[in-house]
Amino acid sequence: MASTTARVGSIDIGTNSVRVLVAELEGPSGLKRLWGGRAIPRLGSGLGSSGKLTEQAVERTISIVGNYLEKARALRAQKLLAAATSAVREASNRELLLERLEKTTGLRARVLSGQEEALWTMGGMQCVWEKPPEEWLAVDIGGGSSEFILARGNRALEVRSVSLGMVRLTEEFLKGDPPSEKEMGRCRDRVRRSLQEALGDLGLNQMTQLAVAGTAGTITTLAALEKGMKYYDGEAIHGTRLQRHTVRKWLSRLSGMETRARRTLPGMEPGREDVIVAGVLIVEEFLNMVGVEAMVVSDHGLLEGIARMAPLLGQPLT
Repeated sequence: MASTTARVGSIDIGTNSVRVLVAELEGPSGLKRLWGGRAIPRLGSGLGSSGKLTEQAVERTISIVGNYLEKARALRAQKLLAAATSAVREASNRELLLERLEKTTGLRARVLSGQEEALWTMGGMQCVWEKPPEEWLAVDIGGGSSEFILARGNRALEVRSVSLGMVRLTEEFLKGDPPSEKEMGRCRDRVRRSLQEALGDLGLNQMTQLAVAGTAGTITTLAALEKGMKYYDGEAIHGTRLQRHTVRKWLSRLSGMETRARRTLPGMEPGREDVIVAGVLIVEEFLNMVGVEAMVVSDHGLLEGIARMAPLLGQPLT
């Protein structure tokens, strides 16, 4: 990483959302946020059934990324790195986005492998600990995939990325509004199978002493819902604990509500209300399977990890 202060931009092009950060990096570990934003173009809409990105989703995403790029320039970011994850990684027509994005904005997005996504996420999350535990597990639940990293201090021991995300699950299983018990049961079965495979590969079986930290929109939204936030405040939830019984309570409540009712809840991120149930179901089953009563919430994750890689891999903006 940069040894002196560097102003950088990072853009995370996900299955559900696009996020941006402009920050100053100070030495190998310091990061000062200057500006950030997020929007939900739902790039991965329909990907599970067709295997392709839609023209409409690509256009929505490029428009958002273009606006974020101009804002980063206005804030005098020296370099910017855009990274795309599950939806672009898996789409058979991913060049539709990548080539059009470069032609329209001049920006070349890097498509992360599942392992890169996991490792960069961990790099962004480490600040949630004053001192990282001897062993801990990081989890990132996204729109198209979920990443799990078993770490010792600041070093990753094992990483797993699985095609288990809230957009994918909602489109495949949760078609009712609200979803039926049968739909919830089928979705839960799928989540359990995927988690058993991923966590089994990591050698985790009811390790009750393992510290757990979670990031990404489902987990931060749960924390915001529990606090009844009228306006999202990432600093207010960063480092707080999300209890397993709290997750269970919100799953019961959200799964019994129609989408329009979820939208009105204080703390609900606009655009997430129709897929939040699947995300919370993943969180609940994950906590059950690992056997811990709470996880630490990190407002930092992949976006900050991308920022840390920007001095090495980003495009110059100046």
